[in-house]
Amino acid sequence: MLYLCPNCLRKRKLERTDVNILLATLLLIAGILVLGYGVAFGSPIWVVGVFLSLLSGAGIWYFEGQRSEVPPEIAPETLPEAGISVEEKGAMSEEAEAEEAERLYDQLFTKYIEHWGIQTGTQLLDSEIRAYTMHGDSYAKAIRKISERNKAKPP
Repeated sequence: MLYLCPNCLRKRKLERTDVNILLATLLLIAGILVLGYGVAFGSPIWVVGVFLSLLSGAGIWYFEGQRSEVPPEIAPETLPEAGISVEEKGAMSEEAEAEEAERLYDQLFTKYIEHWGIQTGTQLLDSEIRAYTMHGDSYAKAIRKISERNKAKPP
């Protein structure tokens, strides 16, 4: 199981949708060219051009609708962080933050090991932490986010 942050999933969906729109646009151009050839030379192939043009136009319309349904990007500042307010977070010393991170990591580690086993649980937890830290979060902040997300899940 691979965990991707919401922004990564959003970007992945946008990229796929953009590729589909590009392919539908190329198909539309091909349909228009076939239609023009059929009309210019009196060939019955113009029917194929009309079909391609209609099909690709519908595809572009559909994928544009899919693109508009992609949720907006999530700013890290807007995510809840285990109920810690900005004032409390600022007052927390680095040592206390490290102790809290260690405590939360131990809880998460135990939970993941019980659910997925030692090897898979360790890999999953480490990959989730790595996903957050790759996007600029500190190690402690990443662990808090994962802990909060796991608390929100029903048992």
